[in-house]
Amino acid sequence: MDGNRWALLLLDRAFDYQVQDPQTKAFRGFEVKRLLIRSRWQGQSVGDAEPTSVFVLIAGDESLFDEEKIDPKKFYFEAWAMCQNEKKG
Repeated sequence: MDGNRWALLLLDRAFDYQVQDPQTKAFRGFEVKRLLIRSRWQGQSVGDAEPTSVFVLIAGDESLFDEEKIDPKKFYFEAWAMCQNEKKG
C-alpha cells in the first residue's frame, strides 16, 4: 500500500469514545468500530514487513465511511501509533 494513502482498519472489538463540542463545550459519546490509519514515515507503508508509525483518525459519525470520497479533515485526529502485520504460522 502506498504510504500516502489512508487505510481503513476494521476493529475486532469496538470501543466507546467521547469528544467535546468546541462551541457548546458539551460532551458527546459514540462507538468506534473503524479507524483510518496512514504511515507517518516517508517510504514506509501500512502493511510493509517492518512496523511503521501511523496517524490514527476517528470518525465521529459512521456515515463518513459511506461517502464516495472519504475526507480525512472530517475526522478527529487523536493519536499516533505503531502498526505491524500479524505474523502467521
